[in-house]
Amino acid sequence: ALLMALEKKIGELVIDSKELGYTKPGSYIYEFLSELNITSETSKKLIETIDSASLLLEEGNSGETKAGVKAKSTVSRLETIRDMLDIIFKGGGQNHAKYYSFHVNESSRQTSGDSLQVFGKASRTLSWWCFNPGLAMEEFLKLGVRSIILTSGTLSPLDSLAMELNLEFPVRLENPHVISQDQIWVGVVPVGPSGHPLNSSYRTRETVKYKQELGTVIVNFARIVPDGLLVFFPSYSMMDKCIDYWKNRNHEHSVDDSTIWQRMCKHKQPVIEPRQSSNFPNAIEDYAAKLRDPSTSGAIFFAVCRGKVSEGLDFADRAGRAVIVTGMPFSTPTDPKVRLKREYLDKQAKPSNKNPKALTGEEWYVQQAARAVNQAVGRVIRHRHDYGAIIYCDERFVWPNYQSQMSYWLKPYIKCYSKYGEVVQTLTRFFRDKVCVDPKEMDSNDSVTPPADKCLPQEILSDSPATAVNEHQGTTVSLNAT
Repeated sequence: ALLMALEKKIGELVIDSKELGYTKPGSYIYEFLSELNITSETSKKLIETIDSASLLLEEGNSGETKAGVKAKSTVSRLETIRDMLDIIFKGGGQNHAKYYSFHVNESSRQTSGDSLQVFGKASRTLSWWCFNPGLAMEEFLKLGVRSIILTSGTLSPLDSLAMELNLEFPVRLENPHVISQDQIWVGVVPVGPSGHPLNSSYRTRETVKYKQELGTVIVNFARIVPDGLLVFFPSYSMMDKCIDYWKNRNHEHSVDDSTIWQRMCKHKQPVIEPRQSSNFPNAIEDYAAKLRDPSTSGAIFFAVCRGKVSEGLDFADRAGRAVIVTGMPFSTPTDPKVRLKREYLDKQAKPSNKNPKALTGEEWYVQQAARAVNQAVGRVIRHRHDYGAIIYCDERFVWPNYQSQMSYWLKPYIKCYSKYGEVVQTLTRFFRDKVCVDPKEMDSNDSVTPPADKCLPQEILSDSPATAVNEHQGTTVSLNAT
């Protein structure tokens, strides 16, 4: 009955603007719940009741029967409510609420897991979002943890990270890479072959000229780069639009009748990252199979920044010889969570708060996109004998404020090319020299190593049989070794 009343109350809130939703300061949650007699005192009893109900459901319906499966999903929903109450009434106080925002929005789409959804004519979602990650770190300090070590290739810039997490981090280390200069080629490509600027911002990304130029650039790189090539787009919709265009059109100055897509496929067999994560293992297997196919000169994987490919896979050696980044993956600025986080940071950064180092909403917004790019480009160089190219195909990467956000290890190698011809020339020479130096390297390995992830096949996708892995010392690189 209480949950029904909560659902009714969420449904009764007046939402004037569908786009902006209904927003209040975080502390409003206590007023909202107290009207249903959910307070710090009664929440303890409520949590006990939910725990007993969950236990009862689990006991009565074990196994894979229809009732058992339904009971499991009911339990997980009850536990969501329990976790929410736990967080809202944490420690019996309300002090942490100032770091939160209360937000209700209405939509016909399924939302992410950090919210409470109410189904009706239009589904409503109540969210209570925390915008201060330092709150979680404080818990460690309260527990008396002496040492906290954060390690990742995408933590920089470290000053703002330390500030967001509200910890001093007296010991800081940013490393150069273990590879030498001749193992990496990093270039910013601001214009395409016909001199048209490459810029994936919302003003230009829908234009025919941009899609044509980007397509031609990728055709050229597919020809130059041996074996595996990764291409990252800022979003799924951008990837879909470009590929649709390339499949149906040719470049206006081309003498060839074939479409841009057909010309790409002449050099490399394509694989496209699926939106459904359940289809992802198949895409990885498909990519590995196409890499092994002796009739072509490799495979090309079209993927999305912040997607599965960008985050945990190990494209060592032949599996990833180059990565192309087609633009900055900015989050949707109208997304309520993004908008409210920016507002929260801007408020914190006001001069009256006397914190000169405080991060503004805009700085955070650019940093989030830069970290996603750094994560994607990290797919290519996976061990000290590996080599590859990182190609930024967007003129905005020439700007100092974008370059300052790139990974520390990359910065010494970055070159900006004003002429497209120089890019082709130096990149061709880079790969030609690599083949001349070590011809064995070219056919030693085409493994894609997934992380230990529930939905991915655990074995390494390699063309050498399991027993033969030791014959090529160090060619199949596991994720742990890197």
